[in-house]
Amino acid sequence: TGAGAVWAATTTGRPLLRIDPRTARVAASLSVPAGAVAADRSGVWAVCCQAGARRGQLTRIDPATGRVVKVIGLPGHAYAVGIGPSGVWVRGTGRLWRIDPTSNRVLATIRLPFSNGGTGQPDGDIAVTEDAVWVSDPAAATVWRIDPQHNQVDGTRWEADGSDLAVAADGVVWATSDTRLLGLGGSEVRGPRRNLHELNTDRITTVAAAHDGGLWLGTPQGLFHVDQSVLGER
Repeated sequence: TGAGAVWAATTTGRPLLRIDPRTARVAASLSVPAGAVAADRSGVWAVCCQAGARRGQLTRIDPATGRVVKVIGLPGHAYAVGIGPSGVWVRGTGRLWRIDPTSNRVLATIRLPFSNGGTGQPDGDIAVTEDAVWVSDPAAATVWRIDPQHNQVDGTRWEADGSDLAVAADGVVWATSDTRLLGLGGSEVRGPRRNLHELNTDRITTVAAAHDGGLWLGTPQGLFHVDQSVLGER
């Protein structure tokens, strides 16, 4: 969500959908290749392409008109994108690229470490906070913390085999692992590691921040809301 709409990438990579959050209807279908998308006030950012393409690309879109503002070539495949105060961040195979939204230029390339037998398969997610960038690597059951001030992995890692990451209203980054939620922040875990058996599910498949400070959790059994008071429990 961002720039006044919900943006959705389709399984075919085309088109990119703009959904009106008030009516839940598709307001526009854009002929933009998109395997993943992120949006904020600066615009909408979509990445592609899938395996087989020589290079990846980051496409910047004007949310008001739906027109492509800039296409930025990347030196490898691109699979995930996140945006925040430190810029636009794109995940590739074993790489993380930092893009300046003002100049639309790649500022840095960061090598991502693999751990616990991970293959670096690019099916993770990116979350950007005020002072850090968080990258999940489900194949390695790891979430890495990147220091944007020095453009390097700071050596901090947490075990979590979920793919999605979400930033709650209080700035805590939440990762998933089976039926557990792991709250991350700074140099230590800020939130609880909890087994949410009351959800009656065997796995959390996706997580997103709710406007009330809680979280929305997607599971094979349905969609659940976790209240902010529950997230604050130890």
